[in-house]
Amino acid sequence: MYVIQTEDSVFLRFEKFSVTNGSYLHVFLTQSGYVSIGFDVGVKAHKNDQNYEITEIGTNEYSIVIISSDIFGKCHASAM
Repeated sequence: MYVIQTEDSVFLRFEKFSVTNGSYLHVFLTQSGYVSIGFDVGVKAHKNDQNYEITEIGTNEYSIVIISSDIFGKCHASAM
């Protein structure tokens, strides 16, 4: 996972991404590791390469990525 910056946009890039498929999966960017005060960028798929546009989000402010499932109440966090 890393950040890509183009001329007009900024993307969070996942390569070889894989997580157990489930309902209500979300990708959050947070400052503190808490999804309740994070920015929800959604989820595109539970595996493979993915880009999430985060142009409007300051990557200096939000440096933790959390994959969350509402149904199971489970999270996986990683620093950018």
